[in-house]
Amino acid sequence: MVVTGKGLSGGIYPITATLMRPELHAFFDAHPFIHISTFGGAELGCAAALAVLDVIEAPGFLDRVRVLGERFAAGFAGAPFELRRRGLFMGLKFAAEGAGMVATKMLYERGVFALYANNDTSVLQFLPPLVTTDDEADAIIRAVRGALG
Repeated sequence: MVVTGKGLSGGIYPITATLMRPELHAFFDAHPFIHISTFGGAELGCAAALAVLDVIEAPGFLDRVRVLGERFAAGFAGAPFELRRRGLFMGLKFAAEGAGMVATKMLYERGVFALYANNDTSVLQFLPPLVTTDDEADAIIRAVRGALG
């Protein structure tokens, strides 16, 4: 079973989905009124989610995300932080406690929005959009290198 939200509509409208194998869904088939909906009738959210699914299911999309992730990794090579990465889901790990908080402010001043990790303030959560262009990626890398070395 997987529950997904936030990114399902590209941040446009609140929507979530629960995905499950048929054998798990059989319970809901047998008990259709056990849970109806928390917020039903979100037509706008459904339209936004369908548009997101169209984008991420397009041929080559995942390959493009991999290429972008490698572009960021190469651009951050030799920087004064450890890069933790899966695709474009990145964490910039600094040696000092609280450095992620400082990096948040420094990047904001350069037009890059990233937040420190609440559970480890030495880490900056870095999540560029999956549809980032090469020019945008290069501009982000320059801003990060300029702010953080």
